[in-house]
Amino acid sequence: LVVAIKDKSHVDVKGANYRQDNSIVGRASHKFWDAAFDYLQMTVVPWSESASLPSNRQYIFAVHPHGIHCTPLGLFHRKDTPFDRRFPGICENKLSGLAASVVFKLPGVREFFLALPYIDASRSVAEKALKEDRSLFVCTGSGEESLLTRRGEDVLVLSKRKGFIRLALSYGCDVVPIFGVGNSDLFQTYSFGMG
Repeated sequence: LVVAIKDKSHVDVKGANYRQDNSIVGRASHKFWDAAFDYLQMTVVPWSESASLPSNRQYIFAVHPHGIHCTPLGLFHRKDTPFDRRFPGICENKLSGLAASVVFKLPGVREFFLALPYIDASRSVAEKALKEDRSLFVCTGSGEESLLTRRGEDVLVLSKRKGFIRLALSYGCDVVPIFGVGNSDLFQTYSFGMG
């Protein structure tokens, strides 16, 4: 608990690419994502056949919908994913994911995220990453969108989520929308007690 409270690894953007974490949790995290890709067989379908994302540009990848778990974020977690093969050079460049501050306060979960290229989603940390010429990937609907997950229905929370657009405009980044088809259908959800 002291580490989760005192350690500030999640706000340090230097070296947050693909951490070579050989801890038990780090290895388990990478094994989990290997298994997820083997099981889910994600593919990337770009907006056009000639689509390109030059690796020397700075991007904010806005991923939708959150679902119970924003599985499409896994396309950016590591090298040799379907996204990395379709748009080479981006995943091996300076790329960090943004995760809610609360995940870095939960022992075990915290290490799981730190083993991947995640940093804190606070505005100050995101700005620090962009100043370091990093690209970001984020599920813009956050926990609010997660609570609205229903099978067969993709619910997006965008009208109140403009911070990533403001960041892109402030730092001259391209915003690339990513939509995970079928992500809301991965889990059975129940609305009991949700109003």
